[in-house]
Amino acid sequence: MNERQNTEKTGFKAKWDNYWYYYKMHTWAAIFVVFVMIVTITQCVQTVKPDVTIDLVTSVAVADSNISLGGVFDDVITDANSDGKKQLNIATLYLPEELKSEQDIAMQQKMMIELAAGEVSMFIFDKMNIDRYITQDAYSPLSDFIDITPYEDIEGKLIKRDGVAYGISLKGSQKLSELGFLVDDLYAVFRFVPRDAQKDEAKLAEYKNAAAILQELLK
Repeated sequence: MNERQNTEKTGFKAKWDNYWYYYKMHTWAAIFVVFVMIVTITQCVQTVKPDVTIDLVTSVAVADSNISLGGVFDDVITDANSDGKKQLNIATLYLPEELKSEQDIAMQQKMMIELAAGEVSMFIFDKMNIDRYITQDAYSPLSDFIDITPYEDIEGKLIKRDGVAYGISLKGSQKLSELGFLVDDLYAVFRFVPRDAQKDEAKLAEYKNAAAILQELLK
């Protein structure tokens, strides 16, 4: 019996050595692929997809930690992606008047990407940056999302281009004051709705959430 067991062990070892000699790299590659898949799947499961994304673009640096809006607008937004949670994502982009450093240039490039192909539904600009970017053909008319009639006769309230209102001033917003914003000379603008999102109910719901937030900020 012992002799048979030793023979079996020797035979297995020989097979294993032979396999390892010829397929060692393939095995390590397979293990690496499986590891990457596990990490990726875990990250996807743990990542909370926002129900609305807003970019705050200012010429004065604002730390993300100073912008805490978690739960503030839960009463007015919906669960756009049907994941059982209401999540607002707000990112800050610092773009000073003079773009000198490599970081400034990188931030400007990021801004152009956000305008062209980002996940942003609404931008909130300070005065300097709305003057800088309002000429871009990257926005939806305000009237697509909110009724602008009450603001037509208020001087400086609407930011127009070629007679169409694209931006609206948030100056004097009680909500911004309550949230601790030190700068209230801000303007909201809706990013254009991409063609592939025009029939996407979840994506359109994100824009509706942005519009609901804007209505709160206009109070």
